[in-house]
Amino acid sequence: RIPWLALAAAIGAAILTGERGGIWGRVTGFVGLGVLLDLVILGPVLGAGEYSEGTIIQLASITGISCLALVNIGLLDRPANRSELWVALTVLAAGGAVVLVLANSAVLCLLGGSLALVLTASLIGSRGRAIGGGIAVAATVLATLVIEGSVYAFLPAVSGLLLAGAPALLWLLRTGPIARLGPLTRSALAAILILIPVGIAIFLVWSTQGFDHQGI
Repeated sequence: RIPWLALAAAIGAAILTGERGGIWGRVTGFVGLGVLLDLVILGPVLGAGEYSEGTIIQLASITGISCLALVNIGLLDRPANRSELWVALTVLAAGGAVVLVLANSAVLCLLGGSLALVLTASLIGSRGRAIGGGIAVAATVLATLVIEGSVYAFLPAVSGLLLAGAPALLWLLRTGPIARLGPLTRSALAAILILIPVGIAIFLVWSTQGFDHQGI
């Protein structure tokens, strides 16, 4: 399912190239992308029959949060700030891979690690000039991995929220004197900002699994 979702994200990114449709067009596009990936990933659960009120609330929350996370990345994506966002998503993918393997999903860990390697290679190959359409694809794959980890693996809700909300910290780089720093400095700061919630998420899932192994 993930390759097809990545293809849908690439098509959506091509449609939203530049400022086509304005800010509301970008918001609508990323919300539609979020709804699509939620329907595809949560489809097996939705088709399983009756479920409790708690399950309905959980699925609705996952859908809403994933859409907000994608919209946030879509709004952060600007040509002048694309390299720092690309670096942030690379760090998030690598950290997410660690979180997912601790949540007992080696497959999702491999996918997250592969995404991190691809993003790194793309950034090096483009000499720091990140490709705009790749942001939507990377964000979609990351959102998919977090959703699958939350529903089909043992990813704690708080860790999932930290991974989904981590890119929101990048807004700090768009304010005050930080916004006037060079691209390399901002990219380094972006990596540091993302490492904070990722590190907390890793600790939380590690401590949870540690307690489980002790039978507590």
